[in-house]
Amino acid sequence: MRSLGFDWFFVAYCAMSLTIALICDAEALLHDPKTYGKVEPIVNWPPEVVVRALHKWGDDFDPLLNARPLWFKSCFYLEMAFQVPYYIVAIYAFINEFATPAPVVILASYLPFAIGPALFLYRARGLTMFDKIKQA
Repeated sequence: MRSLGFDWFFVAYCAMSLTIALICDAEALLHDPKTYGKVEPIVNWPPEVVVRALHKWGDDFDPLLNARPLWFKSCFYLEMAFQVPYYIVAIYAFINEFATPAPVVILASYLPFAIGPALFLYRARGLTMFDKIKQA
């Protein structure tokens, strides 16, 4: 293994993003806050303490996390399909000095186009984290 130099920053960023995606974002796709604990989960991932903490966070601070509109879930599906594999390949490439500039170019080229429209839609319409969910 070589000295990473400044590449440690990209390795840390990709590792952090991969961890958040596989724990927090996967929970949004696998567990419904309304039925969690009442029915057996399809997948026992992430651990129960994490699921309950995320649901509590959604109840207290981020109603969008528990509301999970379709556009919100579709962003998570896209993240699982494209970003998670990218993070794995990028970490491998940075550590093994395999075409080091390529992962940075890929990240720099697609990230503004992926996040820009999502931020616009998030602010343009629909539920935001500052709105209260109307109880039926």
